[in-house]
Amino acid sequence: MLLIAAIVFTCSSAMASDATDAALALITQRNIGINMTTLAEAVSKKTGTYGAIEKSLGSDRANAVVSAELKRVRPKYQPQWDQNLAQICAERFTADELHSLTTLGRASPSVSKLASMQNEVGRAMQARSSDLLKRYVSEALSAALAQIPPKP
Repeated sequence: MLLIAAIVFTCSSAMASDATDAALALITQRNIGINMTTLAEAVSKKTGTYGAIEKSLGSDRANAVVSAELKRVRPKYQPQWDQNLAQICAERFTADELHSLTTLGRASPSVSKLASMQNEVGRAMQARSSDLLKRYVSEALSAALAQIPPKP
């Protein structure tokens, strides 16, 4: 009985790993996780720190400095963002469905399922990745704030 349980666990772990690998391939090849920066820009503009940067530098310069810092620190956070998204997709799609989306794109028979799951995936990403997004925004805003010249 223990051997059967071990085999079932190994098979289900391998299937989950295959789906996660397939999801990660889809996400990286199709650049699906790119919205992390768009979300970070929106979140950053709602903070008091952004307001202080904007007050000191002006709207256009604040936007440019914060955007540049988000771009600079993005590589530190993007892999974890993509991994979180891959795990969420792997929980909802089979490896075959994910492979189909990667190779066939819009011609994949799984496109309609992907479209129908977008809100659910979005909610799951918000729950799983909000702390990551906060760390990303915080690091970028701190670096942008450090660029403000001291008042004489």
